[in-house]
Amino acid sequence: MSSNANDGTSMSITDADYAMYDFTLQQRHLACRCLFYLMYHTQCTVGEVTDVIDLIDNLTNGDSSLGMASGLSLLDPVRDVPDPYIVRWRKSDEGSDKSSDGMQHPVSMTPQQIKFMKDHRDWKEELSANLWSVRGLSQATVTTTHTDFSGQTMYHSLTVGELHNRRGVEVVDGGKPQLMQCVTVLILTVMTVFVCANDIVNRNVKDEIQIENGNALNIDSNIHTVNQMLKPLVDRLGPSSQKFSSWKRRDIIGLLSASFGLLLNDMVITSASQMCRSGEESELKLLLQSCLEVSTIEKSITFARVSLLSCIDAVSIKGPLSTLRNDFEFYISVLTDFSAHFLDAICSFRDLPISRRKWLTFEEDELQLRQVQAQQRKQLEEWSGKAYNERKLPEEVDVSRRPDCIDDIVALAVSVCSTCPVSSQKFWSICCTDEDDDKGGVIYQLKPTRIMKRLEKSQAKDSSLAPVYVAFLSVLALADDPNGCESGNNGADAIFDWLRNNNRLKSSPTSYDPTSQINWNYILYWLDWFQEQFSPQSQSGWGNEISQSEGSTSYYYGSDDWDNPYKSNVSNNLNNAKDPSLNASNQKVDVDSWTKMLLLSYLSLISHVVLRSYRCRKEILELKLTKSQSSHILAKDEDIITIFFNLLSKPISPDARGLTFTTIANLVRQRPNEKQTVDEKKKSDDIVLKCWELLESSQILPIVKLSQYSPIQGSAMPTFTRSQSKTEMVNWFPPDEQYGIIYEMEYVESKAGSYPSTEGFLKLLTSLFSCDVCPHSLGSSWRPQSGCSPYVEYVIDFVLPRILDSHRDEVKLHFASEIDKCRLVARALEVIDTILIRYVPPTLSTIEGLDKTEFASDKILRLSIERNDEEDNAEGVCNVFRRDMTLINRSIFPTKIHRENSKQVEMDFYVDNFQFSQDPNDLQNQRAPRETIPRAKSPGYYILVDLLSSNGLLFDRLTELLFELGSKSESINTELLNVSLYGEYSPSYQLAKTGRDYIIDVLRSSVSGLSVENLDSDLAQLFAKDLLLVQTENVNDDPLLNVDGTIMANSKTSIWKDFCILLALRILCAAAAREGSFVAVSRSLQNRFTVVPVLRFNTREVGVTKPLFVKNFRIDLLSKRLLEKMYASSSQTADLFLAVLFHFVGYQSQSLKSGNAIASMATSVINFLTLSSSLRDFASALSVLQPSSRIETSAHLSSRLSLISLRKDDHNESSLVEELLKLILFHLRPDDCAEHNLALVVLGLSELTAENRKSYLWRSIQGFNVDICNYRNSLDVILD
Repeated sequence: MSSNANDGTSMSITDADYAMYDFTLQQRHLACRCLFYLMYHTQCTVGEVTDVIDLIDNLTNGDSSLGMASGLSLLDPVRDVPDPYIVRWRKSDEGSDKSSDGMQHPVSMTPQQIKFMKDHRDWKEELSANLWSVRGLSQATVTTTHTDFSGQTMYHSLTVGELHNRRGVEVVDGGKPQLMQCVTVLILTVMTVFVCANDIVNRNVKDEIQIENGNALNIDSNIHTVNQMLKPLVDRLGPSSQKFSSWKRRDIIGLLSASFGLLLNDMVITSASQMCRSGEESELKLLLQSCLEVSTIEKSITFARVSLLSCIDAVSIKGPLSTLRNDFEFYISVLTDFSAHFLDAICSFRDLPISRRKWLTFEEDELQLRQVQAQQRKQLEEWSGKAYNERKLPEEVDVSRRPDCIDDIVALAVSVCSTCPVSSQKFWSICCTDEDDDKGGVIYQLKPTRIMKRLEKSQAKDSSLAPVYVAFLSVLALADDPNGCESGNNGADAIFDWLRNNNRLKSSPTSYDPTSQINWNYILYWLDWFQEQFSPQSQSGWGNEISQSEGSTSYYYGSDDWDNPYKSNVSNNLNNAKDPSLNASNQKVDVDSWTKMLLLSYLSLISHVVLRSYRCRKEILELKLTKSQSSHILAKDEDIITIFFNLLSKPISPDARGLTFTTIANLVRQRPNEKQTVDEKKKSDDIVLKCWELLESSQILPIVKLSQYSPIQGSAMPTFTRSQSKTEMVNWFPPDEQYGIIYEMEYVESKAGSYPSTEGFLKLLTSLFSCDVCPHSLGSSWRPQSGCSPYVEYVIDFVLPRILDSHRDEVKLHFASEIDKCRLVARALEVIDTILIRYVPPTLSTIEGLDKTEFASDKILRLSIERNDEEDNAEGVCNVFRRDMTLINRSIFPTKIHRENSKQVEMDFYVDNFQFSQDPNDLQNQRAPRETIPRAKSPGYYILVDLLSSNGLLFDRLTELLFELGSKSESINTELLNVSLYGEYSPSYQLAKTGRDYIIDVLRSSVSGLSVENLDSDLAQLFAKDLLLVQTENVNDDPLLNVDGTIMANSKTSIWKDFCILLALRILCAAAAREGSFVAVSRSLQNRFTVVPVLRFNTREVGVTKPLFVKNFRIDLLSKRLLEKMYASSSQTADLFLAVLFHFVGYQSQSLKSGNAIASMATSVINFLTLSSSLRDFASALSVLQPSSRIETSAHLSSRLSLISLRKDDHNESSLVEELLKLILFHLRPDDCAEHNLALVVLGLSELTAENRKSYLWRSIQGFNVDICNYRNSLDVILD
């Protein structure tokens, strides 16, 4: 089918052909999955394994006789991508326009061609559509330029199909991602036979089920017969065999060969234990070594890391009704076993594989020697008078020829553990101790493996291995306790103890430098030394990338000028761990990629250790630099928190800054269930207070620049006036680094479309607010409106509007993928959710005894909440507020109410202002001029009053976000599959444009020369994927506790989509639960809902005085707003938001541990609407509901009710269904009109629903296509 898609017979393809094409691909993938599970759980024969290997060979090589077209070729990120340009003719009546160079050109009388750049979103959608379609990239265009006789630039856009006929350009057939899915499953099928040891069912025994533990092949342990048995496998997977050389994808066959080598390794170990010594054993060892070596030569390890792992993540779809563990856990376990066994196998050799830096050094020396020899040969030929035939030598090393080094092998393990933290335990050695637990059982303990010890010694001799060694330690810290305990002897505790031991290398041979041993003190000194390398002038270097030397090959460790004093200091591992000779340079240093990776690895290590172990977090927080070891005057303040905040002010990359924010967040986070003494609690609170003070003083959020009351004295504010031109797009703020985190988001992160620094800052705010330590006096020494309100204003008034709002005169934020947008939205909503859940307004019953005259007095109102002697108790708060939130009460109210927070709540309802002196040094002078300034509200009050007001914007943004996310259909991560087709390179819109322009316009090459191999090495390396990506999310704390911890949150769109939905609904529920008390108390006190924000999120103009920005909120009933909220449906007709809520009632999440968490939140909102609004208002809202929405509402509710038969043991599901049935009974009133009765609508008994059912029956009788799911209502399910 695919072979006919590009030969000009497109007219013969019908819709039925497309449907059959998709169906065939789905069935092929299903067959591969069945084959995987069959060979995973049962014994196999050698012939069955060779058949699967031959099938992979045919699929990847391509076989025209089988209709497989060109196979699975490795795509090029410059050639095999859509054209970034669009060319069209300018009409004679068009005015001047901007060309691709951004300049306006006058229009001549003759028609002209214009080359426009595509939008990056359109380009990415076109790439995905082409790769997944039948025709592939045959319809993609390539734009070339030439100059005609008049000197006018002309453009030609030819399709790849036309270039295939004219110039022999290779056409990429369609269905490549689908083929990659199948090949991935088949590769894992072969790997599981060779590597994994499971409980295997013997298929030869028919009368009974016989289960054996071991390898699926059940190889005979006799060394004399094993060679003959494995001969068919050796003929296919042996590196010297003929079939091995016939493979087009050498990286795939290399991976299969390595898996086969691991099977041989087990046999060699078995024969060694049996004291067998023979020539056959020697041959087996040679074959083992060649199989492992060929995988590095063919870069198979890189293929497993960048392609295979991406496909595993993309093909793992967990069905909502699945009772089995999803495919992902099986697939990732196979790759984990391979990676762990491979690392163990290479330790059996004398030396580990070469490092990247050593390989590059060796190749550079070889190239230099060849150049010297060529020069000497030329001089000799000239001296002898002979003609010299000069052969051009390369000017630099071709890095594309580099094999997989030890860096790449360890990076595979790091990527696997980052993707699935549960896999980390397989890289430890689990040993039983002599101790017994309380129940008399054996206690298990994690012990370091051989590769961990070998890596430590190797990095002591070769410092370029330090980043991968530290990154490996960071993912090992994610391992769970082998005894099944939540805390105790887990990976974090074992890594902490490993790095606390300072005596391992001292007893090693002299070739190892004992001062190069990495321990906690060494890490602390290195971080302090690193941030000290920047000059004082670089303190405001926000958003500056870690710079690289011009012409450097920064992709490799230590490939730059290592004679530089700074780099030689790094390469020598600071020379002395006790005194690393911290040379604070007066010049800005040039940080190479090695140092950047080491910084990220250290941050990740600390983040993971403190995240998984409270004991380790407490001890790391107590680490300090002594006076002799610190270059700062105030050495006593040189703890790890201070060092991190100093680092944040340096010109580091956004990903490094974001990881620094995340590390601080994990350091200060206090889990609700942590058992702390009074002293420990005080220390933890002091650390949180210190973080607030450092955050305020560092001006990461530029409160000085944005505060309404802070005069700007002595600072030159750049003039920035919004353009009056309707066509000019502007940012919110000028490109001034003094705007801190705002500048980085607007001008640095937006270029890449990813926002790691902003996300990290939001995570830090979430951690700080979750600690219930929000100092109301924060910033009181310099700003009149003290408190933490500026940070929640930053989220509500800046971050969310920039993400969700779009105006014609503003530059939209660029997002590289849907994942990046959902992740940033989720982080912003997480801050709001954390604050609102901990905000408990007073109830009206607490002030009934107060005299009304006190409300108008100037005294501070003391509105107390019932509390115990020791601590405030929120147990009764749930019962006081909402009886319609029984499903979720415990998740929308705090477990404790702290006294300090309740005092701040009291201040929110105090209507008077306070006095502030303009001269802080003259506060005692009563004659000094004083200004009346409104008190800043608490963060919780600011959020709630915005949500409950008719002129607030937060409610509209949440509801519009819910509709947008609810309308998106469920799909797999196509982007991961697309990227996996390009190997170690990544397709990028901007890089593809740059590469094509360079080859066609600069090199003047033909279209057939479009390839990343024809680019300069520096430009080509921009396409390369990062070696170390250690990014895991905190899945141990609420609300991320709801996320399935076995899946890496960063790479799953569905996780972040569901997380956004959950947070948005929970914020609405929290606001609804607090509405009655908040409004009643405010009206009883005759309080005006007027808020003067601390910050104004627009720029100041020199010489222009703007009036005070005041928010006058008009409180309205939340139930009324929810019932009246309209949205534009796909049919371009307005419909109620109520239909969206019922959509979420039937929504079963694929990513959350509790799949009905979203449904419970949506049901609680509907319960709130039914109890808070009159039946008349509810009936009026139902009358506006579109007929199609009525049908969908009944279908969604029936889908939820139908799950109870499959999930009888799920208490949450039973409670949810019980609430839904109560809702139906509550609205079931026979005297009501059928169209205005919610119960009749959801049961499918309303007139409009009945008419649609009649139409459905008539259409089905007539033979028309109908969707039965949309017409199955709740009554059908209840009757069933």
